[in-house]
Amino acid sequence: MPVAVLIVILVIVLFATLLLVGTWLKSRMKSAAREVEENYAGEGILRLEGANFFGQKSLGMGQVRGNGILALTKMRLVFRMLLPDRTHEIRLESIRNIEHPMTFLGKTKGIRLLVVNYTNDEGEQDAMGWAVKNPDDWADVVRSTMKTS
Repeated sequence: MPVAVLIVILVIVLFATLLLVGTWLKSRMKSAAREVEENYAGEGILRLEGANFFGQKSLGMGQVRGNGILALTKMRLVFRMLLPDRTHEIRLESIRNIEHPMTFLGKTKGIRLLVVNYTNDEGEQDAMGWAVKNPDDWADVVRSTMKTS
């Protein structure tokens, strides 16, 4: 079989694989968004959007980034991660400050991030970071929700 034919077959297989992964990711994001809406509806969901998790400071630099749904309720900030399947929650009253660095835990995407510094359930300082569409808007909404809670 000529090399050109093999290259064409490889490109077609690669394109089909990327298409399937993209379709699966969109489906999982929609499913995770529905799950968050159902589980936190009683708290009043104020904002919900896809986000890329950069990790939790107390767990160190070895964490991998992950896609999922970031939601703000009247009581907490919730991140529903797709893979691995887990949920992170930060109570609004535990948030100390919000910042927008370009890197978090040694990771970057070349954009400003949403990093929330908070006191965890053990009373220790911790932080989580995400890449979101507009980190300034997220910070403003979280801060204004904290004032009214």
